[in-house]
Amino acid sequence: MHSMWCVQHSIHHCMYIQTHTNTPSSQPPIPLPHPPRYTTAAQRYTDTLTACSTGVSPCFVAVLHSNRAAAYHGAGDLLQALADCGRAQALWPGYLKVGGWVGGVGG
Repeated sequence: MHSMWCVQHSIHHCMYIQTHTNTPSSQPPIPLPHPPRYTTAAQRYTDTLTACSTGVSPCFVAVLHSNRAAAYHGAGDLLQALADCGRAQALWPGYLKVGGWVGGVGG
């Protein structure tokens, strides 16, 4: 039951990102959320990770950690962002997005 909720949540999140970031070049880009929204996003990823603690693909959990790292980074919590990058990389060493985050957070 929890794993299905996690998948639905992830799909909804991806659809939200796609509909709110893919703007035609003639329109100005949508401004990034303010840090409190990043903090809220990080908490929601934490809740999702807790709900998905068993029976979920390690790759999916790695994506959740990577996304939470992005939220922590946006909120200015670079230590937590780097820790989540490490968790994601340990779960899915070939996930290229994590390598980009580690460079962006640690560099």
